Amino acid sequence: MRFVPTVLLIMVLLTVLMNLVMLMMGWMGYWTNITDSMPVGVYKETEEKITKNSYVLLCKEDSFLQRAKSEGECEDGHKPLLKSVVAEVGDVVTVSDEGIFVNYRKLRNSERLKNIRIQARNIVDYTLQDDEFLVMGRSPYSWDSRYFGIVRGNEFISQVVPVFLFYSKYEDLHFDD
Repeated sequence: MRFVPTVLLIMVLLTVLMNLVMLMMGWMGYWTNITDSMPVGVYKETEEKITKNSYVLLCKEDSFLQRAKSEGECEDGHKPLLKSVVAEVGDVVTVSDEGIFVNYRKLRNSERLKNIRIQARNIVDYTLQDDEFLVMGRSPYSWDSRYFGIVRGNEFISQVVPVFLFYSKYEDLHFDD
């Protein structure tokens, strides 16, 4: 019967070790993503300018979803969102139930979910100004600009680049042509 306590002790030690590794990675500017919204893996913060196709960490007010609060870096106690920038200054954007259109080209799989209780605002033929962006996750269930609209530059924490990716459940973002 000594087997069970030994296995339990090993599991506890591994859990503590993993938490310490994750804490140290955070101090060094590394982030992990375990959601389907973007590819699962490890990302590193960069100082590069945020542009279209950048992966970004951002804080967005979360009263609609009411995710569980944690010791996050966002003012409201949430963890930052990891998304891809799909539109930047000068792009003409439309956001509606039919999807996200950038310069009159539709992003594949960008339709809003049906039967969702979020009152998302439509944006029609709007030209993004300085410091305005649209962001999107790969998952059709992603909390992104389809629902919360324009993101301002001050809502970004940083740009990140993938270091090691395990897998992505959904295909990369691209336009329907």
